[in-house]
Amino acid sequence: MKSHLRPTILSFLVLLFGLLTPLHAANVAIKAGITPIIDQAQFYAAVDQGYFRDEGIDVEPVSGNNTAALLPGLTAGRLQFVNANIVTVLQGIEQGIQFRVVGPGTAMAPQPPDISPIVTLVDGAVKTPKDLEGRTLAVNSLNGILWLYTRAYLEKKGVDLAKVKFLEVPFPQQYDALIAGRIDAAGMTEPFATRSTESGKARVLGYPYTETQPNLQSVVLVTMADWARDNPDALQRYVRAYLKGQDYIDRNGRTPAGINIIASYTKMDPAVVGKIVLPRFPPSVDAKGIEETARLMVRYGLLKSMPDVQSVILSPKP
Repeated sequence: MKSHLRPTILSFLVLLFGLLTPLHAANVAIKAGITPIIDQAQFYAAVDQGYFRDEGIDVEPVSGNNTAALLPGLTAGRLQFVNANIVTVLQGIEQGIQFRVVGPGTAMAPQPPDISPIVTLVDGAVKTPKDLEGRTLAVNSLNGILWLYTRAYLEKKGVDLAKVKFLEVPFPQQYDALIAGRIDAAGMTEPFATRSTESGKARVLGYPYTETQPNLQSVVLVTMADWARDNPDALQRYVRAYLKGQDYIDRNGRTPAGINIIASYTKMDPAVVGKIVLPRFPPSVDAKGIEETARLMVRYGLLKSMPDVQSVILSPKP
């Protein structure tokens, strides 16, 4: 009888050990380049909800002021992932850098409002976009994504771009420059846009993103082609956790839990987070939308030619 029981007991122990053993034999250390802005909410939601931990990912956020500051760390191998604006990514690809888009980031709404309006003074001379001719408009970065879509928006409104002076002014300084009369309008982002309009001294003139390209995916998740090729399992695990965070914050960004996640890393008052416009966090990469962005970049001199967008998008299997 013992001889019949031993294999059964042994099989049971093997099965039990398999159930108790973690799904992933060893954790993977990942460094992710992150800017502490609203666009990174999905990453922090994935951390907060334990999605990276569940996938066996030991993730370390590495902060940077913007995409341009973080992408060199990706190309040098010090980082494995970066949430980057699509304009900078496409420019890098044209220069021969092997970026690969492996996940969505943030997207604008189908219609206004969105997170980046043009703001001007309530009692100022600028009443319509056409009034910007002969005046100064601030953006956070010349030749950047907001600069691109602001130009496209103004041209759509019949503005002669040659008559508009674009000035580079960081987001936190734009309202003061507007009040002081150093600029006539500014392409802002949240929370600065809401803070400006709540002052009673500023108002929204228009929304360059959604009025030019509804549902624009301005930010995407990128890695390097060679890292993705050499680490397919880690790639799948990271993206799987990231997309769970994407879904969580898209559904819960306006709940107290979601607001607290955003407030915790942006260092904003939760009351302010509850008022501002949030982007959408879509479930997949919009290839056609990226192609539309690329066409605008070619039109306004940010790219020499159209890239093969499909070739730079990787879709890790779930």
